[in-house]
Order: sequence, then C-alpha cells, then structure tokens
Amino acid sequence: MKRALAISVLIVGCSSDPGFVGEVPTNPDALLPWLQDERYADWEREPAVHPTAGPHGADVRVYVNLPLAASLEAGNAVHPEASSAVKEIYAEGLVVGWAAMVKTSDADGGDSWYWYEVLDRTEPQNEFEGQGLGLCVGCHSAGQDHVRTAWPAN
Repeated sequence: MKRALAISVLIVGCSSDPGFVGEVPTNPDALLPWLQDERYADWEREPAVHPTAGPHGADVRVYVNLPLAASLEAGNAVHPEASSAVKEIYAEGLVVGWAAMVKTSDADGGDSWYWYEVLDRTEPQNEFEGQGLGLCVGCHSAGQDHVRTAWPAN
C-alpha cells in the first residue's frame, strides 16, 4: 500500500498575496484586522510603554520585525524591503491605535515606505495611509532611512 506524504512549509515573513510585503498587509482593509489581531506581538519591541516626542499620542511602544531589527543593529543606511515597524498608541494605559510603516522596496527615501495610522481600535476613523505619504515622510525624514526609533531598545 502506498502512502501519500503531505509536506507543508511555512515561510515566515512571506506571502503570495499582492497586498502584502513580507508578512504585513499594505492596504488598510487588511492591515487594520492584522493590527487588531496583534499579529506583530512576537516581534522585537521596546521594553515598556513610554511617552513619545512625536505626534502619535502621549504614550507609545514600538515593535520591529526581524529584517528591520537586523538592519538597525547593523547600522545600515538603507533598510531592506519588508522591514516593518508597528507603534502602539496608548491612552490611559490601553492601546487606542497604531502607526505602521512597511518598506515596499530596497530603494532609499520616504516613497519606498507604506505608511498607516489609525487612532481607533475598531473603526478606521481618522485613518491616514498611503505609499510615500507626505505627512509621514516629512517627520520621519530625520530618521535612519525614515526610521526614528532608537535601536536596540533599552
């Protein structure tokens, strides 16, 4: 008797869905549920919630995926495609929204990033999103390939 052998391979960080770069959605309809499910929760992160100097609310905590963490730790001037960060935005100790950035190409510059921010956990009210979004690029241009998070996290 012959047996059929099924082999499943999970490649972490990859998706054949054209609305994804690596493991992160790059469209608001898919990204909000991805954030709500905390699919980023196993990424490297800052050790604690802390006040922010930026415009993303009073308190934040940043998570970065492995490609971005490795690139930051190496001191790379330009981060690789699929580098991603998620900033949880807090109010009164609770996550109320997120800001996310996803590198969509190996190119340098703010246009090589997909940007997203939503300040409501359940509805996309006050949502900002887009490739090379000027509002985000302007502020983040001071960062290392537009990443302003100090790394490694202390």
